[in-house]
Amino acid sequence: MNNDLTKLRSILFGKLKPWGNRDIIQEKFKLESKSVETIDPQFDSFYTLTFFKAHTQKAKYYKKLIDTERNRYINTVHYLADKAEDDDLKHYWIFTTLQKKLHQFFIDFAKELERRNYQIEYIDPDKDNKLKDAQISEETFIIHYLKTTLIYIYMEIQAAFPDDLEEEPLDIEDIYRNFFGEPDSYAFIKPLEQIEKVSKSNPKPKPKTAKQSTSFHSLSYIHFPTAPDNITDLWDSLKKNNLISQDTSIHFFKKVFSGKEITESVIWTGLDSDLYYFFYLIYTKHKLVSPMRQQQWKVLCKCFVQEDGTSFNPDSIRLLKRPKTTGEIIEACVNHLK
Repeated sequence: MNNDLTKLRSILFGKLKPWGNRDIIQEKFKLESKSVETIDPQFDSFYTLTFFKAHTQKAKYYKKLIDTERNRYINTVHYLADKAEDDDLKHYWIFTTLQKKLHQFFIDFAKELERRNYQIEYIDPDKDNKLKDAQISEETFIIHYLKTTLIYIYMEIQAAFPDDLEEEPLDIEDIYRNFFGEPDSYAFIKPLEQIEKVSKSNPKPKPKTAKQSTSFHSLSYIHFPTAPDNITDLWDSLKKNNLISQDTSIHFFKKVFSGKEITESVIWTGLDSDLYYFFYLIYTKHKLVSPMRQQQWKVLCKCFVQEDGTSFNPDSIRLLKRPKTTGEIIEACVNHLK
């Protein structure tokens, strides 16, 4: 099975470029659409994707083509991961898919999008759209649907294989800002747990997908069952360096790293950036805390609060950097958990 993005790349850089077939009549695209193979997803979805409605036969053709290639690609990644001879090979497939193929596609896409100047506002029905060129509007729909689909592909694969990530997982806003220099203004992609699945007027049973319903109550230290004293050493070190409240009890501090439900939060007395770096080290760099499937920053801000008792903002914390003055101190604290 081929694990590539050839056809999707062709829409942007190859023979399928929508601005390269402007002379083809709409009826032709209607006929072509019938020949596009329909491929159903063979994976449990973590996200849902919605987009503006396609109004022309050409737009509908490209949407169907993109949907087919999206499902084919994700199906293939799952297949290769499931059939991998060992964990190293599986890890290689996931790493190659996310860090090489999709990252590079994002970079190339952003450059081409900027060069061609397809603004998504051209197709926003709620905006006062002054663009009169129907073909440009049509092409804008196709290109931005392709972009949205690529982000969806990334998020689905990342969520399905959290143990095979080498770097901190990206969220949707990360991808929009880091690669495309824009906010996620339209929220076309949403986690399934945020979608109301049961209608009061027509209730349906909730799908039995354990991964989707998983919630995390606290941090789960991977060596907790075998080396709980490491937590005691961490607690002592954080207190000595005035990073947590001196009133923090060891009993409660250990519970925060047990993975179990907690009733109160540890008071973090260091800087916001200190907390960011502490969590970066234990979760991302050293992987001393079990994966939490895109919920890690929310869980962190549930476990630790500011000195005045108010919550940290997970969206703000994750954007911080290593503190210059206390970085080495925090590293020394974290070493107790290794």
